[in-house]
Amino acid sequence: MTDKIIDLAQAKQDREAKPEPHLSGKARCLACKKEWVAVAPVGTTTLKCPDCDCDGHMIGEVVTEGDQWICYCGWRLFRLDRHGIYCPSCGVYQKGF
Repeated sequence: MTDKIIDLAQAKQDREAKPEPHLSGKARCLACKKEWVAVAPVGTTTLKCPDCDCDGHMIGEVVTEGDQWICYCGWRLFRLDRHGIYCPSCGVYQKGF
């Protein structure tokens, strides 16, 4: 039973010694297009819109590795349908791949 007891002072000390990295920046909702400043742990891919609770994403995400496609409007998120790959922000179908 003692293995489930958490030492709060030790947990706080551990958290302060090794904080989880976060990103902050502008975010935009895919549905209502609301923009806000978001703070999220590194690696977060989807944010919740504060107005309509739909999916939102960081604008100009930080890319640490690998090649990324970026739409001319600035989005890095794409969707697929039977016609091809398109940007859900501006609706433009991507070409050249």
